[in-house]
Parts: sequence; C-alpha cells; structure tokens
Amino acid sequence: MKIKNYYEFQVSREELWYHFLTPEALRASIPGCKKIDLIDENTYKAELSLGIAAIKGNYTGTVQITDKMFPHQYKMVVEGNGASGFVSGEGLIEFEAKNPTATVLRYDFDIMVGGKIAAIGQRMIGGISKIMAEQFFKEMDKQLKLKRAEYQPGFFEKLKRIMGKTDET
Repeated sequence: MKIKNYYEFQVSREELWYHFLTPEALRASIPGCKKIDLIDENTYKAELSLGIAAIKGNYTGTVQITDKMFPHQYKMVVEGNGASGFVSGEGLIEFEAKNPTATVLRYDFDIMVGGKIAAIGQRMIGGISKIMAEQFFKEMDKQLKLKRAEYQPGFFEKLKRIMGKTDET
C-alpha cells in the first residue's frame, strides 16, 4: 500500500528536521503513543495503544532512520506488531525549504500489513492512515508554534508589561 502526502510548517528546514527526530516531540504527536525511546543513534522503539476499528489494540515496534542527508531527507524503516496484526514498510521523508521560515515536509511510504488489520481492506486502512497522519502533523505543528512563542525574543518582557509587572514588583 502506498501512503504519500505533504504538510507545510512555518519553521526553517533545520528546525523541522531536528524536531522530527526528538523522542519527546514524537511521543506527544503520534496518535496513541504511550512510549518512544531512542535505543541507538538512529533507532526508536515505540509502544502504541490504538482504539480505531479493527486496528484496536496495543502495538510495539521500531523505527529506524537511514540514509540521512541533512537537512534535505532521510529514509525511515518501520516495523510493528500487535494482537491485530503487523505493519512493515519504508519511506522517504523530504524537507523542502519554501523560504527561510517555511518548510514543506513530503512523505512517500510503501507499507505492508498482515493479520486482522489486512482483513479490513486497503481502502479503510488508507483512510485510517490519512486520519492518523493528519492528527500527527497537526500536533507537531502545534508544538512548533508553542516552542516558537516561548523562545521569541522579548516574549517574557511583553508578558510582564501586559500583566502590569515590573522588575521591582
């Protein structure tokens, strides 16, 4: 099964690259992710609990990052399994700088599924994958916007002024 799409972020390509490889950002963004650990420089181990149709259940898996070409692209190899079946695949993640403060992330994956998951059909799996990807990217975007607001120069000074605080109070 082919899963391919893109998402635009209002951050630099380099910032997006690093954010997408941060375990904390991934854990907070992957739907149903209970735990994700970096087990070596390029491999993550994850635990997920999903509650969607026939793919409902607990899953464990690994994600390996290969063929890194900073900050342009990397390849991702994914393997996971649970009571409802398994998923394995690989894909290319590309970071295209639209301008210095905007980046288009493109992904193109070939995925194989088996077990009960495969029984629900490719169209339904494609629909579920699209929903989960949209949730993931929206959450990553939200995190990046919050991070940018927190580190914006003068942010705390503006906040103090709004709240009527001075250094003396």
